[in-house]
Amino acid sequence: MAPFERWFIVRNPCRPYSGVVTCTTANRILLLAALILSAVSAAYAGDFAKGIDAFQRGDYTSALEEWLPMAEGGDMNAMYNVALIYDQGLGRPVDKLLALRWYRAPAEEGDVSAQFNMATIYHFGEGVPANKREAARWYEAAAQLADEEAQFNLGLMYAAGDGIARDVEESIRWFRLSADQGHSGAQYRLGYIYDTGDGVEEDNNAAMRWYLLAANQGNSIAQNNLGALYFSGEAAVFDWVQAYKWFYIAEQLGNTDSRINRQSSARLMTGSDIEEAQKQAEDWLEKFPNRE
Repeated sequence: MAPFERWFIVRNPCRPYSGVVTCTTANRILLLAALILSAVSAAYAGDFAKGIDAFQRGDYTSALEEWLPMAEGGDMNAMYNVALIYDQGLGRPVDKLLALRWYRAPAEEGDVSAQFNMATIYHFGEGVPANKREAARWYEAAAQLADEEAQFNLGLMYAAGDGIARDVEESIRWFRLSADQGHSGAQYRLGYIYDTGDGVEEDNNAAMRWYLLAANQGNSIAQNNLGALYFSGEAAVFDWVQAYKWFYIAEQLGNTDSRINRQSSARLMTGSDIEEAQKQAEDWLEKFPNRE
């Protein structure tokens, strides 16, 4: 057998999350169009629809010209769309201050996308002074309305004590709500918490369950750590074939640590075991829809 240091398996640590706003612009505006067409006069709906048409053509100036008077008149849907144009810098320079101004009324009325977008602007200080407390307030507003990204980000803030007091129980609560909706990042974080015993009693069986859910969604960090659990037998399942399979998959999805882990595990496996593991991995990858 090779010396221990030759086959030591590397787990991926917790990774920071990005501040990318996850709402889909086109779908969001088309949804507002459907709502407005069913709720207002034909003339008003026609003006709103002109903005939709212009937006879809990439003519953001004309879209803004249609929506801005409506927003100034108090229309919440138009306010959101105006905010989105300034937020994303569509056809004009990004202006987060104006975006905040137009998001605020819809957010206060319970528009979950406006709440989430306000939270990310405050959280990351993009064009405005960062304000973590305001970010947490708006994440929680959106999280209470079952927004899985807001639940995830709020969980991260509680886990790290990022602008609010660190609270492991609260972080787990929000991660679990997000994970139960299928958020792979939240599933991975729960796996990592139980894997490492971060503020809770270590539970490798729970870690494996959460890692597996995230891994099957293509989360390469969870895939690597799942492989490490199979390799070590820490979750009462010692299986080098499964370890190699998940290291191989994670490597194919861009996890550089997994290449080292796959090579390390291969030193301890038979040729037929490696062949079986690669076959299982390729079968999984063939079915995974987001593989390039």
